Amino acid sequence: THPRLGLSVGRVIWRDAVPRNRVRRVFRESFRLTQHELPVGFDFILIPGRPALVPQLEATKLELVRLANKAAERWRAKQPPAGSTTA
Repeated sequence: THPRLGLSVGRVIWRDAVPRNRVRRVFRESFRLTQHELPVGFDFILIPGRPALVPQLEATKLELVRLANKAAERWRAKQPPAGSTTA
């Protein structure tokens, strides 16, 4: 009934523990601060990209909400209309 968060921050890309943990902290805090704006009933798995980009809290919050709503809209568009049956 509420959005949930999963993180996958691999050692292959983020080799050092300090920046890897910082990425986790920024993602968790972004989720905590924006969870009321996220679509209900979805689980989100966040996988950060290359370490050349160090995530900033404000930018991460905005991107999380934007991408989560975009993904929810796409999912809803693929669902059959209510009351329809497939044969």
